[in-house]
Amino acid sequence: MSYSVPGFADNVSAAVLQAWNDRIQKEFADLAGYIDPAFMRTDPATIPNGQSTSAVKWRGSPAEPQFCFGEEWAEKLSNWGVRGRHSLQNEYLENGLMMRSDSQGKLRPKRFVATTELREYWLTLAVTDPEALRAA
Repeated sequence: MSYSVPGFADNVSAAVLQAWNDRIQKEFADLAGYIDPAFMRTDPATIPNGQSTSAVKWRGSPAEPQFCFGEEWAEKLSNWGVRGRHSLQNEYLENGLMMRSDSQGKLRPKRFVATTELREYWLTLAVTDPEALRAA
């Protein structure tokens, strides 16, 4: 089984995609004694008597747009499709560049800070293809 990147949001190289899939397999292997294979598998097709369902519905509620623009606009942005979600639903990766003055008083980048709901993906991307991380 091969997994795409979270949310299908990035166009990544084959090396990044392979590193991401390797990471998923390693996480499952590390948890082998802690998870019940009846419920957690890397390939859903291998669950005995498994059935797919679309009964679970998610009402999009991205926190940042909801906080800034209100519930109505958060819902509109969530329903905008891939283009809108990738551009505006910044829970995917929130980041910032902290600037500080150097000894001559010139403002320079001091530190890159990132928070994310899926740290493992961003670490995999950063290690495997730093340029793709910068582009993302």
